[in-house]
Order: sequence, then C-alpha cells, then structure tokens
Amino acid sequence: MHLEWIHLGILKKMVHGYNVKIPVLLEPMSDDVQLGFVQHFLKFQSASLFVKGRIWILWDLALNISFNTLANQLIYVKIRVSSGLQFSFSAINARCTRITRRPLWNALESLAGLRQGPWMIA
Repeated sequence: MHLEWIHLGILKKMVHGYNVKIPVLLEPMSDDVQLGFVQHFLKFQSASLFVKGRIWILWDLALNISFNTLANQLIYVKIRVSSGLQFSFSAINARCTRITRRPLWNALESLAGLRQGPWMIA
C-alpha cells in the first residue's frame, strides 16, 4: 500500500508551513519501504520506524534525539534542542482491547514516575 500523493502534499504543506522539526506518523498504513520516500519528499535528514512500522518518526539533525521503545505499543523519545531545552515525547500505537493495552499502561505509569520535565504524548 502506498501513501496517497494528495495526503503527502497536505502533510508537506503543514510540516513546512509550521516549521515542524519532528513529524510523527501514527499508523501510516503503508509499506516500510515508503519511509525513505516520505523522508526525501518531506526533506528530512533522518527517519526511523518503530512498533513494527506502526510509528514513523522523522527529524532534523539539529536536534539531539534518543529513542527508547517501551512495551510493544510505545516509543519514548528524549529531545534536546540547541538552546539546551529538553523535553520528552511518547508516540503510542495502542492495541484494541483493554487486556492487550495493559503493558502500555504499565509502561506509561513507570515513565511518569521516572522522567522529569515536559512530556508530550500522542
């Protein structure tokens, strides 16, 4: 399956119009090989996929980023910008049932107790 050109065009306008430095695509519904194409199309220097290809993250090399996959539904990202500001971001691809989401909730609760500073979750 391929990402639709019209959707990529809209995404490109948003990313560049709002100067987005770390776009995250949740469930892109596309083959993993498309990530390189999307990275080139959106003009990002780095990109990676997580959670069996269900989370795509692209970023600008000016950012200092470290990734940590927790559970099998969550990626935890620490970001430091050139000014020294640090914050955390988590992208989630939750399972459909309450029982299969339990490891996700456990991981989020652990993170909430361990991390410091601003934290965004999507």
